[in-house]
Amino acid sequence: MAGPVEPGQEAGAVLGQVQEDLHKLKVKNTNLKGNIEAMDISDLEAAIERTELGLRRQMQAARQKTRIF
Repeated sequence: MAGPVEPGQEAGAVLGQVQEDLHKLKVKNTNLKGNIEAMDISDLEAAIERTELGLRRQMQAARQKTRIF
């Protein structure tokens, strides 16, 4: 899984990390072959949380840049 989102990262980089994380989760879940008991959604929740945080930071940074000019 990709590391935490760093301040100043561009939205494209954040989305690229999320895409990679989601692909890994897809492969992991496919390999479970229907064994629902073994399924752990904590990785998915972490990917979503990182996405939300990263995008929120990008929006705040964009707002600050807009206010300066």
